[in-house]
Amino acid sequence: MILQPTSGQEAMSDLGKHRIRKLIQEIGRRRVGRTAVLYAVAAITVVEGYELVLGPLFGAPESASLLLSILAVCGFPIAIALAWSFELSPDSAAGRETTPGWRRAVLLVAVSAVCLLAAPLLYQLVKPAEPTSPADPTALRSAGGASESVEATRVAVLPFDVIGGGTDLQVIADQLHTRLIDGLSAAAVAGPERANRLRVASRAAILPLRDESLDSIRVALNVGTVVAGTVEALGERVIVRLELVSASTGLQLDRAAAEGRTGDPIALLTAVADSIVPLLRTQLGPVIRQRIRLLETENEAAFDNLMFAMRALEEFSPAFDRGDLDRAGEVLDYADSLFAEAERLDPGWIEPIVERGRLARRRARAAMARNRDPGDAVDAGIRHAERALALDRTDWRAYELRGDLRHFMFQQARPLDEAEAARLLDGAEADLRSALNGNPSPARVLRIRSEIARVRGNVEEALRLIEQAHREDPFLEELSANVFRGFEYSFALGRDSVAVAWCQEGRRRFGGPLFDDCHLSLMAWSAYVEPVPDTARAIVEAILAVYSEPERPRLEPRLRALVAAVLARHGSASQARQTLDEARKLDTGTPGMARTAAGVLALLGDADAAFAAVQEFLEAAPPDYRHELTYAPELRALRSDPRFARLLRRDDPR
Repeated sequence: MILQPTSGQEAMSDLGKHRIRKLIQEIGRRRVGRTAVLYAVAAITVVEGYELVLGPLFGAPESASLLLSILAVCGFPIAIALAWSFELSPDSAAGRETTPGWRRAVLLVAVSAVCLLAAPLLYQLVKPAEPTSPADPTALRSAGGASESVEATRVAVLPFDVIGGGTDLQVIADQLHTRLIDGLSAAAVAGPERANRLRVASRAAILPLRDESLDSIRVALNVGTVVAGTVEALGERVIVRLELVSASTGLQLDRAAAEGRTGDPIALLTAVADSIVPLLRTQLGPVIRQRIRLLETENEAAFDNLMFAMRALEEFSPAFDRGDLDRAGEVLDYADSLFAEAERLDPGWIEPIVERGRLARRRARAAMARNRDPGDAVDAGIRHAERALALDRTDWRAYELRGDLRHFMFQQARPLDEAEAARLLDGAEADLRSALNGNPSPARVLRIRSEIARVRGNVEEALRLIEQAHREDPFLEELSANVFRGFEYSFALGRDSVAVAWCQEGRRRFGGPLFDDCHLSLMAWSAYVEPVPDTARAIVEAILAVYSEPERPRLEPRLRALVAAVLARHGSASQARQTLDEARKLDTGTPGMARTAAGVLALLGDADAAFAAVQEFLEAAPPDYRHELTYAPELRALRSDPRFARLLRRDDPR
């Protein structure tokens, strides 16, 4: 049986329909819909204008943009209430108000109160999580490893897989990978609060992990998002496919594609740059607000020469490491000729000039491996840096290059008189300060500055700078060096428990000779680590196996002396003396060897011989190295002797 509505029910239904029709007519008459559309257009314009122009211009924090968006949302019901109350209809164009005043007041107060109460709740719901610093020294010192929850804005760009094509396409893919990393980091948003800051792992950090699993990459680099891609040749067409993947779940977040021609890599780089920005913004928020540039030249021939020069340089390290210095020199000559041709084709392009300066540092290493003075190579690199600065006095790359080379000259050129040493350090410090302006990767600059502070005896300042470098490392390329310097400076300040934590962190995350060395040093000089002679000997062999034949003679004497220190701490005095004698016979003037020997002699209780070795160190070291004695861990056993204080005075004839 179907129930039929009663006449009363029909009347109520008709009344309801009538009221709905009347409400719709009233909304149209009062132009509420038009007000809503106009308000939405204006609000979107204001918010987007702030994000794209005003925010980056004034360096405003991300929270300001979020707050502006929330105010725009909360203002919407107020605008609708105003439109309803004041009846801005065609027949009330002059603003005729037919709604009673007390009703308008009640309506506006009620809507405003609800919006004010809702705004803080809405902000709490949608505000971004506070970023955790990847360079928190406390976290490092606890040696606790990577955090369980990693920010999505910590990104690794994996090397691109090449499909089809030949060597030229692989070169393009390698350049695309390198320049995409550099371009993303340079264009990353970094407001005063550094919220949602994009941090991109360096190519140097990525390449050793290219065959590892996604989970291994996530743990090793502490990243939350991965960019993967392919470069495919289809005749003359080149298609680059980009994929954004969650590092924690392995799920694809989004994808994009860019297309170009095999003969026009510049256009391909531009297309990829235009594709990656909306991909990242969609998934990670406004981490990039501007179009990124992956190249500073429009000259295809100049770019081709630079590409192949960079490719050729990849042969230098393998040749150098196996001791084939002739081949290493040929590689440098060939790459330098390609950089020079790129510069000739586009004289206004700074990059090939800077690359020639960086190449000069490799020439200096090769000269030192042949026991030759690296000065000529360093001077040539400095001239390249100054030519780059003549084109652009604000280019941070040129300042970093010149500062690095001046510091390198200070470290390697011996002997230096006091005035020359001060000139090199002052010049390096000034250049490195200038290199911080506009630098998207300041970690290396800060690390070198910390080394200068250490040389000048300000170890507290050196540790502060290295901790800052650790925080300011969007490329993650200086991470291992920063951790080692953190160990070194903490150990020099006598904070052995902290030094042990830095060293353990480095061994766990990176391994390699640097962190084998720190463990060996702790066994030699610190009561926090047990001296185990067999372990010390194994560490020395492992370190020497990593280096090429030309470099081993410079490293071996000090390493053997550290084994002697471990033997002395272990109580094997006769073996310690024999090992030290063998190490000193190997030494051909290694910087710091005499100081290490002094530490071993002090552990053996031979204070007179120890002070003679310290004096030998001071005679060979630059004048401003005298303060090194204050912080040298190997000389701790001598510091209570009155002769130690006299040695620290410059006017002491001894």
